[in-house]
Amino acid sequence: ALALAFAQAGARGVAVADLNAAGAAAVAAEVQAAAPACEVFAQPVDVADAAAVQGLADEATRRFGQVDIFCSNAGIILRKGLEA
Repeated sequence: ALALAFAQAGARGVAVADLNAAGAAAVAAEVQAAAPACEVFAQPVDVADAAAVQGLADEATRRFGQVDIFCSNAGIILRKGLEA
């Protein structure tokens, strides 16, 4: 939803990253179809690996030049109650 919102709001480029490469590619394709003027790419990234995150930043910088916003919302939903 964030990648799509940024793309539809006029971002020149959006990187979609996820541990699941196929999932990232599917989201990138969906975003690209919805916002064809935005350059979108997917990259598998494990956010627990600092080098992998740096690699994503490097690739985004290579493709887009300056990166104005970096939004990371990695996490796993466990569907537990408030006590968790």
